[in-house]
Amino acid sequence: MKTLLVALNSKYIHFGLAVRILEACCKKEGIDVSVKEFTINQNMDYMLDAIYCEKPDVLVFSCYIWNIELVKQLIAVIKKILPAVKILMGGPEVSYNAGEILEKHPVDAVISGPGEEALAQVLKIIKSGGQPPKNITGKALPLHELPFVYRPLLNSETEEFRKKIIYYESSRGCPYGCSYCLCSADNGPVDYLPLERVFSELQFFIDKDARQVKFVDRTFNCNKKRAAAIWSFLMERDRGRTNFHFEIGGDLLDESSMELLKSARPGLFQFEIGIQSFNEPTLQAAARCCDLEALCENIKIIKSFGNIHQHLDLIAGLPYETYELFKESFNRTYALQPEQLQLGFLKILKGSALEKKVCDYGIVYQDKAPYEALYTNWISYDDMLRLKAIEAMAELYYNSGRCKAALAFGVQLFESPFGFFEALAKYWREQGHHHVNHDSRSLYLILNDFLTSAVAGVEASVIRDFLKYDMLIMDRVWPPDWMKLEMTREEKEKSRQYAKDREGIWKAEKFQWDIRGWIKNGRLCPLDHVLVFFYQDIDPFTGKVRGKAEYLEVK
Repeated sequence: MKTLLVALNSKYIHFGLAVRILEACCKKEGIDVSVKEFTINQNMDYMLDAIYCEKPDVLVFSCYIWNIELVKQLIAVIKKILPAVKILMGGPEVSYNAGEILEKHPVDAVISGPGEEALAQVLKIIKSGGQPPKNITGKALPLHELPFVYRPLLNSETEEFRKKIIYYESSRGCPYGCSYCLCSADNGPVDYLPLERVFSELQFFIDKDARQVKFVDRTFNCNKKRAAAIWSFLMERDRGRTNFHFEIGGDLLDESSMELLKSARPGLFQFEIGIQSFNEPTLQAAARCCDLEALCENIKIIKSFGNIHQHLDLIAGLPYETYELFKESFNRTYALQPEQLQLGFLKILKGSALEKKVCDYGIVYQDKAPYEALYTNWISYDDMLRLKAIEAMAELYYNSGRCKAALAFGVQLFESPFGFFEALAKYWREQGHHHVNHDSRSLYLILNDFLTSAVAGVEASVIRDFLKYDMLIMDRVWPPDWMKLEMTREEKEKSRQYAKDREGIWKAEKFQWDIRGWIKNGRLCPLDHVLVFFYQDIDPFTGKVRGKAEYLEVK
């Protein structure tokens, strides 16, 4: 019997952890299975061809919010071209509506809940010629009984997996029950993997120079002592190549944790911290327990360390939050100056506590995944569209890190950061920029045109100077003609002399640049004062070459 476990990941760099665990559990029970991984961005005909050529007897799909609609389309066609194939579905997107899935789609069985044990039992029944139950409820295995799936993969495909985000689970469950999260459907005790095994597996990632390991633990530091032990281990064994991402409760960080994190290598850790809202009634309705004062203070302290990227999350569409109240949440989050300000939109997940209260809150949402809220009793669809446009501007100009100096200058010209992005989004749409994709140079030009047209009394040359600085720092390209980058003879001579003076230093620092190398890689940008830009620093967070500016006095 040939069984294929199919994962449809959201991106190529993502790794299908669930199907790999299922594969290992099945093989442990003596059942031979294989894995096929695709991405939702691939052509459906390509996926059908790849599956059809395998001529499977059983197909197992792991279903999530990002792939469920595509899975439904796939199985409808697969049953036509392979009518004898048995199709099984599992995962959070079918666990809470198994009856509906079985009724509306050509599925032979649905596994609700954990499938590590249940899948092997179902496959044994099918192999013996029996007919498994249509709706199977899986039982969770203790986390320590699940195999470590990466060792054989990384040993055989090290280079391939260096390109991907490696998902790692050191605990399962969450002590909190936020109503918009699936943890609200099963708010049981947290199951922790023994620290000895965690250390062994993390050491394996470090030894293999994994690019990024993303912990999928719901609230990683809900056990403060355990979190500190893992952070300490990673800091002690760090080889300077791997980044570790954690979703943490920012208000749970205590003084000892801060003291520890202070000395972490820049780029070693990355924190995702859910703020969601600064409106207390909203947080109460979402059953989200959070000390906002402690949260903000801790974020500021981490920011002062300069060694940890912070990604702060907001959710638009939560109960009791109007457009004006969301504006306040945005401004307060922006003031914390995170490396990423992630503006998300409420999704009504199947099985979540909030799903049961949508009528109470007047939440109207999309019927198909990702089940995004369209409007509520407090926020209209018009306002949600405005927020989506603002989110797009924040992604392009803030989260990209592309225009830090120009943004810092531009934001202060408006009544608030939200006001800046709101006006920029309005201008963007009025000019029709939302109809096409834009390269980095056009993004600078659009921001220049917006600021010069939207703000009275600001010299156009000042705006251009900020944009020139940003372009030279981030994109390492010679600014276009509209920036009017001009050099006097004196400035050119001074830059040549600068390169000669620096040549020995660069060679000593093993940059291995000569004057010709500087002319190719360096940039001289005349602002009100002269800055020389050169590019040998590696950003510890992105791994990319970044620009650096040095003041050059020209007399």
